[in-house]
Amino acid sequence: MLAEEPRRWIGRLNADKPAQPALIIDAGGTQVTWARTGSAPEVEQVTMEQSTDGVSYCMLGRAERVQGGWRRSGLSLPVGQTFYVRARGRTTGGIFNGSSGLVESSA
Repeated sequence: MLAEEPRRWIGRLNADKPAQPALIIDAGGTQVTWARTGSAPEVEQVTMEQSTDGVSYCMLGRAERVQGGWRRSGLSLPVGQTFYVRARGRTTGGIFNGSSGLVESSA
C-alpha cells in the first residue's frame, strides 16, 4: 500500500451548479446587469459593449461590481430596436495568479 504524500498547489473543486450567466437590460435601456451564478470563475475588469449587427461593437464602458454580478448604469440604449450587448471580464488563476483568461456573455 502506498502512503499518501502531501501535495502543494493542487486542489479539487466540485461544481454543484453549472455557470448560469445572464445579461439583463432594464426596460428604460439605462442599465445592463451581468448576473453570474453557479460554478463560474470570478471575473474582474468587466466592460460592456453594444452592437447593431453582432459583429462590430462600441464600448459602453466599465461595469461596477454589484451583488451577484456586474452592472453598467447611465446608459441610453435604443428602446424598441434590435441590438446586441456583450459583457467581458478578465479571470485569473494558477500559481500566484500567473494565468489569465477572458470570459464573455452576449445577448
